[in-house]
Amino acid sequence: MWLNDIAMTMHEFETLIVTILFAAIFLFGSRLHLSATKPHKKLLSFSAGVAVAYVFVRLLPELQMASEIFTREIVQQSIFFSVYHVYLSAMFGFMLFYGLEHMVRWSRLYRKKRADKFILILHITGFAIYSWLVSYLLIRGLEDTVVPITLYAVAMGLHFLSIEHELYLQHSTAYIKYGRYIIAAAVLLGWVAGCFFQLPKPIIITLLALITGGVMINSMLMELPQEKSGKFLPFLFGGCLYSALLLFL
Repeated sequence: MWLNDIAMTMHEFETLIVTILFAAIFLFGSRLHLSATKPHKKLLSFSAGVAVAYVFVRLLPELQMASEIFTREIVQQSIFFSVYHVYLSAMFGFMLFYGLEHMVRWSRLYRKKRADKFILILHITGFAIYSWLVSYLLIRGLEDTVVPITLYAVAMGLHFLSIEHELYLQHSTAYIKYGRYIIAAAVLLGWVAGCFFQLPKPIIITLLALITGGVMINSMLMELPQEKSGKFLPFLFGGCLYSALLLFL
């Protein structure tokens, strides 16, 4: 019995370290001041490669596994399209964050000041919830995951670094003043919530699918370089390296 308690304590400690790392990325990432420098383009391209590898090698297979678990969990309940529930949830997460990004770009394009403040709040809130869910699922995700916590930390850390950079570019002053603190706090609160309560497994799986859709679209919108300004070799290297790590470890 005491061995199980030690194992759980170690799991919580490891996830706490990763959570603090995620929060630090939002708190201090803007101090890098890399903007559009050449090394920064290479870093973004490398991050994009890692994110794409994580999506195709890890998240998509995990969706299939999660769908099978979800179907078993609700076998005695009558839920429409239960076989497709997980995939529909992932699609909803994909569309939700695409719509959020579309509203931000629409606001900047037409310079509507009233919309700007509302969109800013919506944008920060959306990514605060997103970050909260990632931290919560870090400690309360599916039990039979096989990815080492270090590999997860690398993939999501680079993903968060790209999100932080994009938020800084779009909302610079407001993000520095309070946006980064809100999202960093959400990251930490997600871990705290995971320590104290566990949602039913079908809800966990639904949230996992939503996050999967969010990671997919955010990787495309924020990490893949725009206007052909990316670096293909770092992108290829990041994707191949992380794929190999996932497959062999």
